[in-house]
Amino acid sequence: MDFPLDIMQTETGDGRSPLRFDPPTTTMLLAPWPGEDALSMDAILQAIANCTGQELNVRVAEPEEGGADWACQVEIEGLPAPCAIWCDRSEDLSLAAQEITGVECGTLVAFETMLSTDDPLTNYINLVRLVSMCMPDTPVLHDTGSGYWLEQDRIQQDFLDMDREPPEDILWRIEVEDGTVRTAGLRRCGRVELAMHDIPEPMRQTAIETISDIAALALELELPGPDGLLEISPGIRVRFEPADGDDAPATIHDEGGGSHPATALQAMCSGDVAVFRTTRRSRQTTRLAQATWGQFVGACRDGIDDNTVDFLVQVPFEQVDAEEPLREHLWLQVIGVDDDTVEARLVHQPRLVTGIDVGWTTTVAADEVSNWMVDTEDGPIGPGDIDPEADAS
Repeated sequence: MDFPLDIMQTETGDGRSPLRFDPPTTTMLLAPWPGEDALSMDAILQAIANCTGQELNVRVAEPEEGGADWACQVEIEGLPAPCAIWCDRSEDLSLAAQEITGVECGTLVAFETMLSTDDPLTNYINLVRLVSMCMPDTPVLHDTGSGYWLEQDRIQQDFLDMDREPPEDILWRIEVEDGTVRTAGLRRCGRVELAMHDIPEPMRQTAIETISDIAALALELELPGPDGLLEISPGIRVRFEPADGDDAPATIHDEGGGSHPATALQAMCSGDVAVFRTTRRSRQTTRLAQATWGQFVGACRDGIDDNTVDFLVQVPFEQVDAEEPLREHLWLQVIGVDDDTVEARLVHQPRLVTGIDVGWTTTVAADEVSNWMVDTEDGPIGPGDIDPEADAS
């Protein structure tokens, strides 16, 4: 599905990293519209103007026989590139939307733009917010870059709630084929896709999680070329080998080579280590954990004696006497509750911080926590599963 105006005029530039490039590929959202009557261009443009409070600079495309019902280009503050918008019909999209939501949609409105290479996640959040606010009756949005379908409840929780935001992996999907695990969607962020090859079957789920975590780091860090190393966890380093061809992914290797980072994956499989989190994700998780602390403490108080449930808190510790201040987020198991604090015991050996060992206990308050988890027989529950506005009692 192509936009009838060539609005993505771009210049070739040298990336700051061999695994970055500018300009990125485009991002497209498709918004199915209920009923058979198409939305008019004037209605969409008025909705955008109302949502943004901006006077829009609009360029209208001449209609083409057999093409889109209408098409235009709009410059919108908050998006780094012009946004192409057009109305079209797609039987496949209509059938898929009806299967997912139960709503019959005869037409669609497409939005196509480019995300900035500096902060693609914020740009993407702004785009989804804009489309969903301008078309509140659309039952679902389809992201052609990731393949994800964003239903209204997901949009309301992760995009329109100003206290939350989706994780970085909303920007890409992970594909697995014949032992190869790779990303699909990083190119629209101005990053080369990543791949791991010859992954043994028992390690594939770990590889999926690890490559997605590395992709998230790529949004904040300059990934090195083949002569450099990236430390993805304490003492664990990987190497990136750019491939020939514009669309070919960079291969992730162990520090010493190999078709995949076997040492890193084995360490991740052991459960003792995890890939470093991005600063943005750490801040978001901390904010949610502290906002829902009352609900967590209440759950601890009610279930502390239930042997089938474990209550855990994560607390950041700093090693201030090191050459450079080091921060490590450590998990502790709740062993007691007192008003709005919990008593907790360290459950794993620190890798960076010294002076404390497994079994060490401390009191944890809301302003000290960076995450929490309730580990149940049905799976873990975390801050993202809780409404901060719910009754904490």
